[in-house]
Amino acid sequence: MNISTNITGTVYLIWLNSSGQFYNGSTFENYSAGNYSTYDVAVTASGGRVTATPPTDASDYQLRLQAGGSPATTDAIVDAGPIPVTSSGSSGDTITIDGDSVEIN
Repeated sequence: MNISTNITGTVYLIWLNSSGQFYNGSTFENYSAGNYSTYDVAVTASGGRVTATPPTDASDYQLRLQAGGSPATTDAIVDAGPIPVTSSGSSGDTITIDGDSVEIN
């Protein structure tokens, strides 16, 4: 997934499924503040673009701006939205999210 952003600083992604569960690196689970550190996916912004591959069954994402030394529940959400699926319904496809438009690559 490619996200265009003008945000400077450390950003990370959080994946959610259609039930609102959070991806902890191996499976989706109900939100638990104690597990928040397992929900963040480190990403690298290069040229204003963030690239990542959604896990299977992810339906939504949150791009957050890390305010302190590690991800925190209070970090600002700078972009969020649904992850489109291809006509075949496959997951893990590269998508570009730029402003309010979403395009499957």
